[in-house]
Amino acid sequence: MVTKKQVEAFLLNAYVDKVFAFVAMLPTITSLVTFVQEALAGRVDIYAFGIAFWGLFIVVPMLIRRSATRISLRPWDWFVTAGRTYWTFVMFYTLDMAQSVALVPSAVASAVFWASVFFMIYARIDLGRSIGLLPAHRGLVTTGVYGWVRHPIHTGQIIFYLAYFLQYFSLWNAVIIGVGVAFVFAKTLVEEKFLKEDEEYREYCKQVPWRWVPWIA
Repeated sequence: MVTKKQVEAFLLNAYVDKVFAFVAMLPTITSLVTFVQEALAGRVDIYAFGIAFWGLFIVVPMLIRRSATRISLRPWDWFVTAGRTYWTFVMFYTLDMAQSVALVPSAVASAVFWASVFFMIYARIDLGRSIGLLPAHRGLVTTGVYGWVRHPIHTGQIIFYLAYFLQYFSLWNAVIIGVGVAFVFAKTLVEEKFLKEDEEYREYCKQVPWRWVPWIA
């Protein structure tokens, strides 16, 4: 019978980790290929361009990321991670844009969208090779934007969802977007539950008490 330690040792293997990273990035890689095809056909908008721009800052770092020293094996953590990572793709196929209304001028929604993209990229750069999807210990980053909030990429993703909410509002779309936001919040909580098993991270939480927004949340 395979033990928990054997499963963890398998997942922590450097080569296995890179294979998992590549498989996890296949939807993003596919979307980048699709973006190039659409761009060559002249069928892209600023949202598609921004998403592709963000995707470039994910794929390569994931493939050269630092190996983990610990990784979560909890099924719930894996489910939440999958939801947080891939719900955006679900959103693109399920949003009803034709029956939606804009709550703000398009320029405002676009500004919110690009603010989210640049903020996530800024946080991504600060994170360096400690990037991952599943809750894992790949080296603690406490500088840059991580000296202000503990989950800046999650903050950026919430702003990202807000942009779509403002531009394509309807009750159906609010549910779809709301599920995405719920996954982001859930991912923060499961990630922290895992990382707080280390004293170093618990000390970091004392130094940086804010999860998403300084002095607010």
